[in-house]
Amino acid sequence: IGGNYLNHEIPGGIFRNQPNLLVLYMDDNVIGSLNPQWIQNQTQLLTFVIDFNQIEDIPAGFFANANAIVTVSFWANNLKTLNRNIFGDLQNLQVMDMDNNVINAVDRRIIDDAVNLFILYFWNNQCASGTFFDFVTNRVQHNERLATCYRNFEFIVGEFLWHCIIDKLALDRKTLV
Repeated sequence: IGGNYLNHEIPGGIFRNQPNLLVLYMDDNVIGSLNPQWIQNQTQLLTFVIDFNQIEDIPAGFFANANAIVTVSFWANNLKTLNRNIFGDLQNLQVMDMDNNVINAVDRRIIDDAVNLFILYFWNNQCASGTFFDFVTNRVQHNERLATCYRNFEFIVGEFLWHCIIDKLALDRKTLV
């Protein structure tokens, strides 16, 4: 359904009657957000391409049931952070295309768990830029090049936890008074 200038109002169950869907191209639209129901039961899905849209965030669990996924492409969107909780099993993931986003933080567990990741396209992002070929063999070198992305993610998580602790202490303090 690529190239149709569809917006984020695509019905959640649009692909529910296609359980053997292998490839899904939703590129070149004006999709601003992802609906987890689009691929909720797509256990056979191998390729998901949603390039040239306006996506800022991938919801937690979006790829949770897409354990067969080999290729994920979000080229030219507005992604800022890549969190591990967007994926389920990453054993089959071989290609991630995240070129031309504004990514400033990456959860290292994505890379660590994607043991068969071969190539990461990451040009024109904020925390790193480049194409990381043969990730299986060159994992140590590539992780060094992505170190800023990992540190930024740890900082964001740390800040979030710190604010949760402060909020909890404030709530406890009000309860005691």
